[in-house]
Amino acid sequence: MLFHVTITHSQADCPGRRPAETPELIGPADRLEALGDELSVTSHSLVWGASCILWAEPEHVAYALLEAPSLEAVERYIGALTPAGWVTRALPVFMMATQLDTVRQLLSVPVMPRVQPPGVVAEADSAETLKGLTVGIEEPPDTTPAPPEEQPDQQITRAMPIPVVEPPHEPAAEAPDQQLTRARRATSRTGCQSTRPAAHARNADTSRRAT
Repeated sequence: MLFHVTITHSQADCPGRRPAETPELIGPADRLEALGDELSVTSHSLVWGASCILWAEPEHVAYALLEAPSLEAVERYIGALTPAGWVTRALPVFMMATQLDTVRQLLSVPVMPRVQPPGVVAEADSAETLKGLTVGIEEPPDTTPAPPEEQPDQQITRAMPIPVVEPPHEPAAEAPDQQLTRARRATSRTGCQSTRPAAHARNADTSRRAT
């Protein structure tokens, strides 16, 4: 597989500032070949920004075309040849002149949609099952408030009711003027009775004297 690799760095790390120090990425050929054999990576081309490598000016960028079995192999290859502060980005590509037939073969293959495997549901022996699916019935919480507890005195009163006895009916009291009238009548009757014996005695005495 071909990978187009973009390599960038800061101005402070630019190789154009230190012409005597050649970067390992463009170092001795035997070193690059030994590392490529170890990681199964083949370098097809490497180009560098002219303003960067000559005058240490932007853009500070280099491009490489590598052939490798995986992206991990490309990252290990570039990481071994560049300083830690440099940034790399690898993009899989095709060389259309020589790989056109391969691209057409890949495009002719029908796309197979990815199908999720059906979930396995274990059947339950309980009665709460429906076609092999367990149905869980969750009862709602009881929100009915508890009745208030009765006090001891109320419980005794209900257990031993007290009978209610109505008082006897008493006649209404008479007015003071009616009471005085009855007293006067009684006094006058008593006086009349007491005067009758006296009058009778006087009459008898008068009769004896006349005789």
